[in-house]
Amino acid sequence: MVIYKNEKPLKYFKEYETYTVKTCTEEEKNKLLMEASREGVRERAIFYLLFGTGIRLGEAVNLKLKDVKMTGYL
Repeated sequence: MVIYKNEKPLKYFKEYETYTVKTCTEEEKNKLLMEASREGVRERAIFYLLFGTGIRLGEAVNLKLKDVKMTGYL
């Protein structure tokens, strides 16, 4: 596809619906972390990973130890 100067390039792209994502309030986040702390170190670490990095749950589930660089941060 060749786009010439006089053509509007956006006419070649579809329009997509936008969605608003509801995020946790600071209070809700703290409640979740407190509850995870009661459950154990593993659950607390998972929540800190999710909230601290912003990765999605699916990305966290598929995370492998080799994907994590741990040198120089401890």
